[in-house]
Amino acid sequence: MTGVQTCALPICFAADRFQQWHTAYAFAREAAGVIATTPNRPTEAVIRYRSAELASNAELEDEASAEFGRAIHLFSALPQESAMRAYQVSVEKGLAKLEIHRGALDSALIRMTKLEPSVTAIADFDVALDFYQNLGVLQLRREKDSEAETAVRKALEIGERWLASLRDDRSRLAWSRELAGVYRVQVELDRRRHDPEGALRHWEHFR
Repeated sequence: MTGVQTCALPICFAADRFQQWHTAYAFAREAAGVIATTPNRPTEAVIRYRSAELASNAELEDEASAEFGRAIHLFSALPQESAMRAYQVSVEKGLAKLEIHRGALDSALIRMTKLEPSVTAIADFDVALDFYQNLGVLQLRREKDSEAETAVRKALEIGERWLASLRDDRSRLAWSRELAGVYRVQVELDRRRHDPEGALRHWEHFR
C-alpha cells in the first residue's frame, strides 16, 4: 500500500462515518486512482464501488455513474467468487438506485428484474433488504402499488429474519436504521389507500 493510499483511506473512512460525503468521496477517488497504478484489481474494484456510493450520497450523480461503471467493468473481469459476486450485485443495485433518483424508471426496472435472482442467491441480509426497499420505491414511483406492496412484504420478512440473528443493542440499532426506509414505503402505501390507522400502526410498530 502506497503512502498516498495509506493517508487517503483513513481520512475517507472518518469522513464517511461523519457523513461528510464530498470529503469522503474525494479521498476515496484519490485512493482508487493510486490503486489503479498497481496490479491489485480486486481492491480497486471495491474502492471504485465505495467511491460510487459516496458520490451518490453526495448527490454527485455523474461521478457516481462513472464510478459504478468502472466498478462493474473491474468486477466482471474478476473470478466470480462469492465475495466478489456480492459486491457486483451491490454495484448493480447502486446503479438502479441512481436510475430511480434520476427518474429513469424503465431502465431501473429492467436492471432490478435481472438482478433479483442474484440477490436471492447470496446470503446477505443488508443487500437483500436494501434491494427490496428500493424496488418498493421504484414501484411506488411507477404507481404500481400492488408490486410495491409485494416488495415491502419481502423486505419486512428479510428484516424480521435479520433481527432474529442479532445479539447486541448496537446491531439492533443498525437494523432499525436500515429498516426505516422500508417502513416509509409502507406508510406511503397506507396513505395512498386512505388508511391513516394502518400508517400509524406500521410506524408505531417500527418505532
